Amino acid sequence: MTTPLSSFELAFSATPVSIWSLTQKADGKYTFPAWISTLSPGESFNWGYIANSKTALTLTSNCGSDGPSTGASQTGTQTGSQTGSATGSSGDASCPLKITQTLVNSWQSEGVTQSQYDVVIKNQGTQSLGSLQFKFAQGLDDFWSLTLNADGSYGFPSWLPSLSSNGEMEFGYIAHSSEPVSIEVTSPSSCSNQSF
Repeated sequence: MTTPLSSFELAFSATPVSIWSLTQKADGKYTFPAWISTLSPGESFNWGYIANSKTALTLTSNCGSDGPSTGASQTGTQTGSQTGSATGSSGDASCPLKITQTLVNSWQSEGVTQSQYDVVIKNQGTQSLGSLQFKFAQGLDDFWSLTLNADGSYGFPSWLPSLSSNGEMEFGYIAHSSEPVSIEVTSPSSCSNQSF
């Protein structure tokens, strides 16, 4: 390929449970994430999915004028800096949460730093958590393995109704930031209005 790729469509053979770093179109197909308008020759981007399947889903892609192509699996590489983590505990003995954010990747796009973080929330309490709601201190470009609520808060993903004692949940996000985005917990009430 010698010219930039400006259009890209991808369809899955089955519906994934979760997809990150792709934008779903009205027709159900997927395309570049919002922060990518074109890919230059030799350039790549990272995306992924979770599926209820023991094998990779079949993917059908249409990359500009090259026409559709089908493959049983897709692989790729990820570049950029991949270091750092931030851990927060509430400092309040009644709040059972410990939140750790780890930088996965960071890159420049049109002069703006974008970073991808993995986040682990651990329930250090003795009781199961049946409710978890929190907000981010700034907007996100993308997120996965969370549910976005109508009020703009985030919570457990659909496949995780609660978090057992000493249980952990993991999710990820991408934001215009070189630092982890602060997380403000609104539920459980023992952690209400605490930032991590």
